[in-house]
Amino acid sequence: MGNVIDLSIFANETLEVTMPTGETIHVKKPTQKITIRMMEMQKTLKQCAEEPEKMFAAINKMLVDILEHNTEGKKYSIQYFEDNMSIAVANALLSEYMSFTSNIQNKK
Repeated sequence: MGNVIDLSIFANETLEVTMPTGETIHVKKPTQKITIRMMEMQKTLKQCAEEPEKMFAAINKMLVDILEHNTEGKKYSIQYFEDNMSIAVANALLSEYMSFTSNIQNKK
């Protein structure tokens, strides 16, 4: 028998996120589309360093994309993040998701 690659190890990996409300969701691994949006967000943040409104808009859009990619089918709005999340919480979530993404890419 030749080499075997078991792609099923990637199928059920999620990042468990407990929201500030105490609700827990399970965010799925990023799709190519989400990965591209993360790269675009990083580019936008560099270009808009002096424009906080544009920076927060990019961050909040990314948070919606990430958190809506959950196994529970839960939906979020940009308004939810504007009203309920501090920048510290947003940064922690983005950092953890990027770490989760890196761990998946490095898994053999």
